[in-house]
Amino acid sequence: MTYGYDSHVTKFLEANNKDNISKHAENFLYDLQQVRKTDENRPLLFVAHSLGGIIIKGALEESKRSEHQPKFLSIYNSTRGILFLGTPHGGRISGLQGKIVDDRASIVGHARAETVAGIDADHRGIARFENRDDQGYQVVWGALQDYIGAVLKSIKTAETMISDALEMEARESAQSLRLPKRFERRDRVAEPCRLTCEWIWQHEAFQAWQSASRSSFLFISGRPGCGKSVLAKYLYSQMLVEASKSQCVASYLFDGQEDEIGRSMEGLIRSLLSEVIEKKLTLINRIPISQEYKMLKDTQQTSLVEWPLTALKNLFRSLGDAEDTEFLFIVDALDEAKPEDIFDISQLLEGLLSVDNKATFKIILTARPATFV
Repeated sequence: MTYGYDSHVTKFLEANNKDNISKHAENFLYDLQQVRKTDENRPLLFVAHSLGGIIIKGALEESKRSEHQPKFLSIYNSTRGILFLGTPHGGRISGLQGKIVDDRASIVGHARAETVAGIDADHRGIARFENRDDQGYQVVWGALQDYIGAVLKSIKTAETMISDALEMEARESAQSLRLPKRFERRDRVAEPCRLTCEWIWQHEAFQAWQSASRSSFLFISGRPGCGKSVLAKYLYSQMLVEASKSQCVASYLFDGQEDEIGRSMEGLIRSLLSEVIEKKLTLINRIPISQEYKMLKDTQQTSLVEWPLTALKNLFRSLGDAEDTEFLFIVDALDEAKPEDIFDISQLLEGLLSVDNKATFKIILTARPATFV
């Protein structure tokens, strides 16, 4: 953005023209705010020639006083540097020490507050350069590079801090969902004998499920003890190895010998959610788990958050907003779940197949033939 003003230099600084200076500063502040509406927190660097520096200083003083008008206050807060060229300083802007570059003649008495660089030119020539090799151009461009480098470094540092904080929040949220014996049930399932489960890759129904471009559901049924859980464990381990960056694999095993939560819908949701978040931390940008966790933590005033089933179901459904992600879920032994939860679990999983979801869900469900699905 460039900004000019209509003023007679010889009269600009006269006492009776202080109102004129303030008016220029106010107009500049307003015009600058108008062009920053889409991003009011963008870092600002100013380059001012001559009396334009006085206008910038006046605008920043006005901005600093705008405590009740954030749109103007943000201009002062966003200022990262000012490069003055031939500005006749009579004071300084409080709080901006270390942010000013100037020619040596214009800031006598203020050398400690500013970084000083000299330009061998008169008042007009200080802002006019013949080419890129011009000494004045090199000074100005070098100062701007220093400012820009410092701004980019601070942005990168801030982004890293935000990223680290979000990752910590995601891990803490996932930890609050995790079941104490999440992997013990899976580990108790026997490993398949060599070549035992290879047949699944050639099965027509499995191939159709695997190759489907949209969300799909595969139900594997069999009598007790026929090896459904062994097959589920085998598929889970193979899918983990073969999963692409856009895929996220998770599994859950219902065990009739487990406690009540391990056989419930709550246990299923908590386990699947915690697993996918731990494996794909970027999901925290798609689902409101951190916000929900903070709210529950503040409300319950405890580090051991209790997740209401309604909140869990809403979070689980919000996985559908994870665009460009394919979830591969294996839910094993549904018949071992609490009888009163089986229908609701099947409905919840079926709801993930909705065409309205941005994510893709490939779900394998195993159970005995008599199980209602």
